Amino acid sequence: MKMPPFTKFQPGDVLPAFIAKTPINPSYEFDSAAGRKIVLIFIGSDTPGRTGGIVDQILSIAPQLHDNGFLIYLVTANPADKDNPRLRSACSRTMPFWDTDMAVHRQYGMAYSDGRRIVLRNGCFVIKQNLRLVRYLDCEPLGDLGARLLAGCDEVPAMEPYTMAGPHSPVLVVPDVFDAPLCRRLIQEYETQGGQTSGVMREVDGVTTGFYDDTVKRRRDAMIRDPELLAEIRRRLANRVASQIKKAFAFDATHIERFMVGCYDAQDHGFFRAHRDNGGVGTAHRRFAVTLNLNSEEYDGGELWFPEFGPRFYKPASGSALVFSCSMLHEARPVIRGRRYAFLPFLFDAAAAKIRDANRRLIRNAIAESTTVEDQGRATGPASQPAAVVS
Repeated sequence: MKMPPFTKFQPGDVLPAFIAKTPINPSYEFDSAAGRKIVLIFIGSDTPGRTGGIVDQILSIAPQLHDNGFLIYLVTANPADKDNPRLRSACSRTMPFWDTDMAVHRQYGMAYSDGRRIVLRNGCFVIKQNLRLVRYLDCEPLGDLGARLLAGCDEVPAMEPYTMAGPHSPVLVVPDVFDAPLCRRLIQEYETQGGQTSGVMREVDGVTTGFYDDTVKRRRDAMIRDPELLAEIRRRLANRVASQIKKAFAFDATHIERFMVGCYDAQDHGFFRAHRDNGGVGTAHRRFAVTLNLNSEEYDGGELWFPEFGPRFYKPASGSALVFSCSMLHEARPVIRGRRYAFLPFLFDAAAAKIRDANRRLIRNAIAESTTVEDQGRATGPASQPAAVVS
């Protein structure tokens, strides 16, 4: 039976943490290696033949990998390998993981059933400092594995020099959430639909009410509806953004509000004055805002500013996300050249979803489904897309 292609993770995905036995630690936490460059190799079992050849190839390039700052881990599922002198002697250059229950193999998509038995895949994960996948390599063909692995490791960005941090806003920047083709596709979705004027929400007699006010905001929005595209966006937000929010802020973001591309155009100096995203009853459920720029290199201006935290402006690269609490005052500064396209969802949890559902009756004059209405918060009315579970 031919080995099916590897599809579990894509470059840019955050890889799962695990705990496994090693020769020196019965409960080694893999994510304790974060901050270092890593090569994680699944060898199935270090037995004579193909798998033994994999180990020989890895050991032959281990000095070069170490010189370039990489840690090397080997994952074996064979209980007999615990007493294998070959792996024991290799511990000065590599760290074996004893995955005898195949739990790590399953987590990483390296074990599958061919209908009769469990088959273990042999492959290498090249991982950068934040435990995100740079490249996956099958071990076959074995003859040039070492050369291919070294080339894959060359794709890992070099560490920036250590510097002393200055004051900054309490925001999270997540790089490479969307790749260039996905950014371009979202822009094309917007252009195909044509954006509609984006409104603001204000509290009127205790009810969150929609208005248009171009002295507060000038932006046009388009909702994303393609099911395949929505599924890919949801997958990336869950793996690459929600996972980092949980790590940085100890918050489990499980729900998404609105799959929408907004456009700030220099022709009308597109902007959004300082506001908070959860200031009314219709927006009180929102916990984190995500601004994901789609074309940062194609416009000037349009930076985000958090006035309460100083004079620093933020303009993440295309495909990168800026994540911040919906309670923070922030402003989208005017675009002075070109068009700024951004994907602009909100994330919250199950408890907040109950608040959202309870407050639906307190939203009035929600602007059409393809338009987001917002003021002290970017809100969607009852007619807009429902929240979707992230993971």
